[in-house]
Amino acid sequence: MLRALKPLGDYQMKGGQLCFNCPRCEKELKNPINKYNLELGNKNKNSVQTGFIYHCWACGISGSLYTLIKQYGYVDFAPLFKSDKKANYEEVQQKHISLPLELANVYNYTEVYNYLKKRGLTKEIIKEREIKYCYDGYFKNNIIFPSYNSDGRLTAVVIQNFTTKKYRKFLDTEFVCFYETFINKKSLIVITEGAFDGLVVPNSLILLGTEISDKILDFLTHTDVLLILDADVNKDLIDKKVTQLKSVCNSVQTMILTTEQDDVNYFYVKNTNFFKRKLSSYYKQSTI
Repeated sequence: MLRALKPLGDYQMKGGQLCFNCPRCEKELKNPINKYNLELGNKNKNSVQTGFIYHCWACGISGSLYTLIKQYGYVDFAPLFKSDKKANYEEVQQKHISLPLELANVYNYTEVYNYLKKRGLTKEIIKEREIKYCYDGYFKNNIIFPSYNSDGRLTAVVIQNFTTKKYRKFLDTEFVCFYETFINKKSLIVITEGAFDGLVVPNSLILLGTEISDKILDFLTHTDVLLILDADVNKDLIDKKVTQLKSVCNSVQTMILTTEQDDVNYFYVKNTNFFKRKLSSYYKQSTI
């Protein structure tokens, strides 16, 4: 194994684990080197070849030993360490969130870029939120939406299959809310359900569903919020959410879309000026 990983350079032993300087931190992110943040751990001691996973505590990159060797080691050795890539990835993602290595700018893929534009995303939004396209690997043909906390740690990844348009999400144990660093607590916070909803509406907290977690409630303490929900959400669920929010927020307003409006993103794109005027009335009613 060490021979296959020789291109990674020197290593150290920490707590019985092999540790290298992370090649992604050093070559791609230009992070400080000689930190030995890339750790190899044996998740299955009975399987020398397929039991190892790696994880960088600085940038969050993780995966199987096969992937590490294929990307940064001697590739000729990679087949010796190949295992069930899908199962391996899923197991790692339950503990540590990481981005796929096979990422590219969406501008390089005309169909993908045009689709994002139709959903109301500008070049500025795409760049600011670091939205990428996965061109190969396990998440091939998926649009990648990463979210970081205030410490720069990757805490959530939402992916959308470009063909089926279906979503999946991966959340870190330190996850609070999606795009939390883009939320200004001193202004009215608009609570939306889906990723595209929050990407077009200013100062949005995206639920990635309909549930409001305790972490989100803590985050929203002493803020003013506007809850926007799709028409298909039942009244009991709306009442529950309003009660939750009123327990911590200074003020809570609601906007329930009609069936014709479909969802927040669709309505915003089709009626941008009207939507902005409608939002402004809620801002005037907030206590901040």
